[in-house]
Amino acid sequence: MSELKRSAARGVLWAYASKYSGKLLVFVSTLILARLLIQEDFGVAGYALVVIAFMETLSGLGMKPALIYFKDEPAAKDTAFFLGLLAATVLFLLTWFAAPLIAEFFRDPRATDVTRMLALTLPVSALGNVHHALLEKELKFDRKFVPDFVKSLVKGLASIGFAVSGYGAWSLIYGQVAGTVFGVIAVWFVYRWRPSWRFDRHLAQTLLSYGSKIIVVGLLGFLVANIGYFLVGRYLGAALLGVYVLSMRIPDVLIRESALVINRVLFPVFAKVNNDYAALSRGYLFVTRYLSLLVVPLGLGLSAVAEPFVIALLTEKWANAIPVIRLSGIYMLLLALAFGTGTVFKAIGRPGLIIKLSILRLMILIPAVAWAVISQASLVTAVWVQVIAVVLHMLISLYLIARILDFPFRHLIDALWPSFAIGGIMYAGVVLLVDWLHAIHPALQLGAGVVAGAAIYCTLIWWWQRDIVVAGYQQLREVMASRKQGQV
Repeated sequence: MSELKRSAARGVLWAYASKYSGKLLVFVSTLILARLLIQEDFGVAGYALVVIAFMETLSGLGMKPALIYFKDEPAAKDTAFFLGLLAATVLFLLTWFAAPLIAEFFRDPRATDVTRMLALTLPVSALGNVHHALLEKELKFDRKFVPDFVKSLVKGLASIGFAVSGYGAWSLIYGQVAGTVFGVIAVWFVYRWRPSWRFDRHLAQTLLSYGSKIIVVGLLGFLVANIGYFLVGRYLGAALLGVYVLSMRIPDVLIRESALVINRVLFPVFAKVNNDYAALSRGYLFVTRYLSLLVVPLGLGLSAVAEPFVIALLTEKWANAIPVIRLSGIYMLLLALAFGTGTVFKAIGRPGLIIKLSILRLMILIPAVAWAVISQASLVTAVWVQVIAVVLHMLISLYLIARILDFPFRHLIDALWPSFAIGGIMYAGVVLLVDWLHAIHPALQLGAGVVAGAAIYCTLIWWWQRDIVVAGYQQLREVMASRKQGQV
C-alpha cells in the first residue's frame, strides 16, 4: 500500500472515530431532547440554525479548502486567519441588525433573539478554522479527534441540561454556543499553531480568488440542502419546521456524515494527485463502492423501521414525523453518494461544474418545494420533490465524472449495483417483519427490525461480495499494522 493510500486510510479511520464518537453523542442527545422538548421548540431554534448555517458558508471565505489546495506558505496561514476573522465579525454584526427582518420573513418574532444569540458562534468559530484546515491538510485526523469530540460532548450535555431546566428552544441555542466555544479552545490546545501579525496582500488575493469559487459552491450547496427549511419555516410554521428539523437531523447524523467524513479526508488526498486522472478514477470508484456498502443499508434500514423508531424512541407526540423520516433516510443516502463527485471536481480545480449543477438543481427545487408547501401544505410532498431532485443531480454528476476521468459509466453501475440490490432485499424483509410484528411493543419491533436487517444484509454481502469485503478487511489490517510499526 502506498504512503498516500495508507495516510488516506488512516485519516478515514480517525475521522470516523472522531466524527462518530461525537455524532453518537449528538444522536443520543437529540433523542433525549425530542422527549424533553416539543415540536415548536425545535422549530424556533431551527429559524436561527438555518440562518447561521448560511452565514457560516460566507464567513469562512473559502479559506479552509484554499489552504488545503495550495502549497505550504507560512504567511498564507496568518493571512487566511485574519481574513476569516474579519469576515465572521462583519457577518455577526449584519446578522444582529438583520434579525428583525429574519423574524419577519419567518413570520415569528421569536426568531429575532435566538438568531442574535446564535450569531455569536460566527466569530468564535473563525478563531479555529485555520487550525482545522491545517489538521485536515496534514491528515492529522487523530489529533482532530479531541476538538470534534469535545464540541459534540459539550453541545449535547449543555442542551440537555438547559432543556431539563425548562429553557425550551433556548436550550438548543445555548448548547450550540457552548459547544462551539469549547471546540475552539480544544483545537487551539491540540494544534499549537498561533497566528502572527502579518498579512500578505498578494497571498490574500490568491486565496480569495480560489476561495471565492468555493464560497459560490458552498452557497449554492447550502441553498440546495436547506431551501426546504426556509420555505417550510415561512409557510408551514414553527411546529412543522420542528418536525422537519428533527426528521432531517436523524438521518443526517446516521448517514450523510459518513460521506462528509470520507470526503473531508479525500479532498487533500485527491488534491495531491489531481493531475493523474487514472489514479483519481481508481480512487473514486474504490471509495464509491465501499461508501455505498455503508450508506445504502443505513438509509433503507432507517426508512424500513421509521414507525417503531419514532414511537419507541421519540414517543407518540412525534408520530407525524414517521412518513418524513421514511423519505429522509432515502434522501440522505442518495445525497451521500453524490458528495464524492463534488470532491473530485474541487480537487481537479473545476468547482465551476459544481456551480452549474447546483444552479440546475435549484431551478428544480425552488418551484417544486414552494408548490409543495404553499399549494399542497404538505411536508411529505416537500421531501418527495427533494428526493426526485437529488436523483437527477446524482445521475448527471456520475455521468460527468465518468466523462472527465475517462472511464466507462458501467464501472459506476458495477460499483453501486450490489449495495442497492442487497439493500432492496433487506428493506423488503424488514418491512414485512415489522408489519408482521405490529401487535407487539414498538421497541421490540425496532430491535427485531434492526437485527433482521443487519443479518440479511451482512449474509447477502458475504455471499455476493465476499472478495470486496475481504479486500477491504485486508487493507484495514495493513493500515493498522503499519501504524503500529510507525510507518504511517
